[in-house]
Amino acid sequence: MPFVMSSSSKQSNMTFHRTLFVIFFVVSVNFTHGQEFFSQLDGEVLTNFIENEYYVTRGIVERHTEDLKCIKDLRYFAQQLRDRRKWAMDMFDSWAKGPPSGIFYGNNINFGNFDQCLAVRHQNEEKLIVGKHCTVTTQFKDPEKKEATMLNEVFDVKFLPQPAKNRSQLAISLGICVPNSCHSDFIYNLTNDFLTQKFNMSLAQYNQEEFCSAPKDPFEAIDYVTIGIFGTLFGIIFLCTVYELWLLRRGMPGRPILLIFSAYRNSRKIFTSKTYNSPEVLHCLNGIRVLSLIWIVFGHSYMTFLMNPLLNKRELINWLQSYMSCTVLGGSVAVDSFFLLSGVLVCWVILKDYKRGTPKNLLKLYFHRYLRLAPSFAALVLLCVSLYRYFGDGPLWNKVLEGLVEPCQRNWWSTLLFIQNYYNPEDICLGHLWYLSVDMQLFIVAPFLIFLMHKWGKKVFPLLSAMIAASMATAFYNSYRNEFRVSAIDNVIRGRTLAKGRLIYYPTHIRMGAYIVGLMLGYILFTLKNRQIRLPRLAAVFGWILSITNCFTIVFGIYSFQQPDYNASIFVDATYEAIIRVLWALSLSWMIFACVKGYGSIINYFLSLSIWQPLGKLSYAIYLLHYPVQIYFVSQQREAVHFSNINAIFKFWGDFMMSTCLAVIWVLTFEMPLLGVQEMMTRRGQPTDPSFYEKNRVFQRASSSVAVQIDNDETPKSSNS
Repeated sequence: MPFVMSSSSKQSNMTFHRTLFVIFFVVSVNFTHGQEFFSQLDGEVLTNFIENEYYVTRGIVERHTEDLKCIKDLRYFAQQLRDRRKWAMDMFDSWAKGPPSGIFYGNNINFGNFDQCLAVRHQNEEKLIVGKHCTVTTQFKDPEKKEATMLNEVFDVKFLPQPAKNRSQLAISLGICVPNSCHSDFIYNLTNDFLTQKFNMSLAQYNQEEFCSAPKDPFEAIDYVTIGIFGTLFGIIFLCTVYELWLLRRGMPGRPILLIFSAYRNSRKIFTSKTYNSPEVLHCLNGIRVLSLIWIVFGHSYMTFLMNPLLNKRELINWLQSYMSCTVLGGSVAVDSFFLLSGVLVCWVILKDYKRGTPKNLLKLYFHRYLRLAPSFAALVLLCVSLYRYFGDGPLWNKVLEGLVEPCQRNWWSTLLFIQNYYNPEDICLGHLWYLSVDMQLFIVAPFLIFLMHKWGKKVFPLLSAMIAASMATAFYNSYRNEFRVSAIDNVIRGRTLAKGRLIYYPTHIRMGAYIVGLMLGYILFTLKNRQIRLPRLAAVFGWILSITNCFTIVFGIYSFQQPDYNASIFVDATYEAIIRVLWALSLSWMIFACVKGYGSIINYFLSLSIWQPLGKLSYAIYLLHYPVQIYFVSQQREAVHFSNINAIFKFWGDFMMSTCLAVIWVLTFEMPLLGVQEMMTRRGQPTDPSFYEKNRVFQRASSSVAVQIDNDETPKSSNS
């Protein structure tokens, strides 16, 4: 879409250029103009402002007093600036000096120098004046109404101040530095009053407090609780690690209950890779799990890159219409890869119990699963609602806290109960954790379906197929009825993103198709595990060609939906939404079946490499941590950045490595010790070999980038023993 001036909008263009000219000189590039601005501020504007009906309507005397202090400090600041005092010059120097370059290219934000502003400290005769950074956003007529609005609505959705949804408005955000005695809403009203009186302009509609720096709140009770929990665990792990190293130095055996918490022992379990030659082992699942995890982190890395203020926002329209964007937008099917893997492994485990004549008690099975999942992500939720706000700052920091932390403060309980995909689907705590709710709900239903297969075998397949068909039909109906398009741009502009997530993306009854395919595949693999399957070479080749073609079609089929000239019926979009996830699961099922039964060749060799095993053990923690890590770096952003594929890929590898390093700490703290404790409980206090970890066969089930561990003495070692 070209971003050029039309000949029919000459008057609008003149107004637009005149507006830019005014803004440039309102916050001017040199101190002379700065003095002129504060001379205006020191005189009639402040007088008119404090005498207008703003205070009459509010009627808050105490607040009036606070704002008078701000006015006094602003006048003092203006006087000191005229006298060339260094602290005042530093404060003004940190201001954004006019609108940013490249507004027509989508660069509409100039934060100034955030850290320089906060570094201002000046002690006068009365008090200490400290710099406070605020971002104010003006709005005005836009000559290119359609595209500029689309850019603002699509790419500044979460963390950037925007005007009211008005197709004739364009926003420009500028950073200013004021004394910390000034309250955020006073700055908003003062700035808005000044622009209205002098230039017939106004600020956009937003909450100014979210875009002003503020001192960190003092620790609360929950912060001390978090420090106590994490500190205690780290202390225990440190002491147990020292204890084990002391034993190794002296060649002495130790008490297993203490070795359970040793970081030295547990880290060896993480990074040790083993290969088994047994039909009980599904090696290829390791590679599929890790590659799916990498794909999801890659997609989220791109998404969080686009949350940054960008220098070249206009290029994103072209990027969305490119094949490269398909690798990001089409990456949602990687979640279905994990649903498939979960179904396969859960079915395998339970069928093995039936074969041994020792089926698990359902309540114990569910309780065991909850203990596997809950501690790691409960620790993450606790960290986010408490200490996370102390980890950084920046022009966007307060807004990020609102978007990331507040949903967890409101809905932590539904997160821990695994129901937030239904209870609060539009206000999810840590948005990527919706998967855990779906997976737990499917896990609750799975034993009943597996029992039917154990009892009646493939005769149950028509029932399972009917459930899959019902899931697809529901997805089609919801998409068609609500006119959900596949195009990301279309849904965002029409404000349908949250509704689509609630009706199409998060519901378990719609996402269960891939999981049920996994149950069926797990049954087939288990019943055929000791049998040699002979396929004609042509049939095997055809199966691979068909499955790979399906996968590429699903991912890159999004390309046509993203084009500006796309105008197909909503029936086409609804059909695509309904079939892609099950079709992806079926294609992946063939690949797994072929690899397990000896028709995978070099692909099976690659997916079964032992290098995937350490990452497989870390996959659950990587999934939990990667999105908060990515959001953290967005919240720390001080200036607009240039978007390109190479920059986004570079960012992805940084995100992935940082998440992996943190995941090691997370696993050593919350996962491995818990496995050891549960093993001790299972053995009911019997003497345990210090190397019991080596003998404990655990299976880590994948999730949306996750591997969740389920305890079983003879579980397939698809996710490493």
